[in-house]
Parts: sequence; C-alpha cells; structure tokens
Amino acid sequence: MSPGRPRHFDRDAALESAMHLFWGKGYNATSLDDLLRAMGIGRSSFYAAFRSKEAVFRDSILLYRKRMAEDLSDRLGRASSGMDFIRSVLEIPVSEAGGRLPANGCLIVNTAGELGGRHPSFDREVIAALSTFETIFRRAVNRAKEEGSFAPNTDASAAATFLSASLGGLRTLAKSGASPQKIRAATKIMLKALCG
Repeated sequence: MSPGRPRHFDRDAALESAMHLFWGKGYNATSLDDLLRAMGIGRSSFYAAFRSKEAVFRDSILLYRKRMAEDLSDRLGRASSGMDFIRSVLEIPVSEAGGRLPANGCLIVNTAGELGGRHPSFDREVIAALSTFETIFRRAVNRAKEEGSFAPNTDASAAATFLSASLGGLRTLAKSGASPQKIRAATKIMLKALCG
C-alpha cells in the first residue's frame, strides 16, 4: 500500500459500530476520536467514506430505522395475531430493563430528545423513522381489528401513534433504570386502554 493511501475497511461494519456508539452516548457526547476508535479506521478513511460526523450520524439513523423496521415487520409476520405482535413488542422494554437486551432506549427517541428542534435535517430523519414504525403498527392494529381484539371503530392511525410513542417511552424508562415489573405494569394499562 502506498503512503497516504486510505486503508481498506468494511464500511457496513464501521457504520454499525458508529450506530451503536451514537445509540449509547448520543450525538453531542460522541467525539470524532470516539468514532475513529469504535469504527477502527483512520481520519482519511473516515472523511473519504463518511465526510463528517453529521453525515455518519445521519447514516446511523437510517441504518437504525432499517433494522427496526425489519425487526418489527418480521415479528408481525411471525405473530399468531395482531395482539400477539403488540404484546411481543411491548415486551422489548421489559427485556431491556431486565438486562436481557442493552438498555440504550430508542435511537430515534433519543435523537428527538437531544437534538429535536435544533437540527432540521435530523428532525426530518426522526419524523421519517417514526412514520415507518407507525405504518407497521397500523398494519398490526388493523389485523387485530379484523381478528376481533380491537373494536371495529378503533382509529388505527391514532392507535399506531399511541403504540409507537408508548414503546419509545417505555424504552426510555428502561434506560433510566426502571424495573421490569414497573414497565410490565404500565404495558398492562396500555393494552387495557387499547382494548377497552
């Protein structure tokens, strides 16, 4: 390799590492040096592949959105019913609070809390991600309506927004140290509100 030539690396693996770093630390607390260490690349490779911290963060949000959408869609496809899917998703924060999954909250909700209203381009990515998640929840609610778990007149869009917001809030609770029991008790109230 000639001097000064950028080192070859796995861009996808480096972005995955960046996403997890931002997810755990947030945007402002993550320095360029933090990113270089986590991604295992040098400055020249970083700038050639990602251009800036802002650009790699946006790519991280897009990757997180894609992964979450794939996970939710897969869960819905495997679920025995719409309600089974909803219950399984609301168990995610319980698992995080119990230490079975990392309790970093939701990267999209974290970003909205940290940067919302101060960075228009990130605001757009947050809105797009939440819309993607709500679309999947709306499919689940409509399925639950067809199966008789929800009343026929249930507003599927409003219920999807409620579920998306509830999931983000519960994951934030898990991140802050709430117990699995506290989160599970809250999920029961949420499910009762939806089915009532």
